[in-house]
Amino acid sequence: MEHADCGFNKGRWRDDNSRWNQLRYNNEVQLVYRDDIDDGLSTCIDYTLYGKTKNNKITHLNVGI
Repeated sequence: MEHADCGFNKGRWRDDNSRWNQLRYNNEVQLVYRDDIDDGLSTCIDYTLYGKTKNNKITHLNVGI
């Protein structure tokens, strides 16, 4: 999806959330195995998993909330 650039500009991150997301990815996701089912959805809401498909590095979850 098209979106505004939130990256590094003039020696500073345009949005601190971009840096925090980068740090989380580097420290938690990239260095430690994370289960895509347990990361995010199950810690926030109740949901039903109707299907899961993988295509290369993309995981598509079909859920009902």
